Amino acid sequence: MELVYEGFKHIQLSASWYHSLDAEGSYYELALRHEKTVRKDLTLSSSLTAGLNNGYVSDGHSGIDHIQARVNLAYHPWSQMELFTYLSYSQAIHRDAEKYSDDADLRNYAWGGIGATYRF
Repeated sequence: MELVYEGFKHIQLSASWYHSLDAEGSYYELALRHEKTVRKDLTLSSSLTAGLNNGYVSDGHSGIDHIQARVNLAYHPWSQMELFTYLSYSQAIHRDAEKYSDDADLRNYAWGGIGATYRF
């Protein structure tokens, strides 16, 4: 489930909730996103997201586990098509792999990508 507030110009606040019946836990994401139209066919956006574990990652620590920053550039050659590229960085928070085995996968890392979307 996701709740989004778009009451500010160019800024969007969102809260997402994921629940696992198998793990009997939830995961939450809180995000702040900014979007700017550079040109009619070019959009630049950035976001800052915090992730919180509450039993969703069954043997990971509870509470905030990461902060993620992302920058996205999207080109719209026509209304149905979007070409995009992005860069992201995730910073681990309160990692304790000795106490929680699933925290071993929690680490700092950067990644990026390119993609295309076509709407029929």
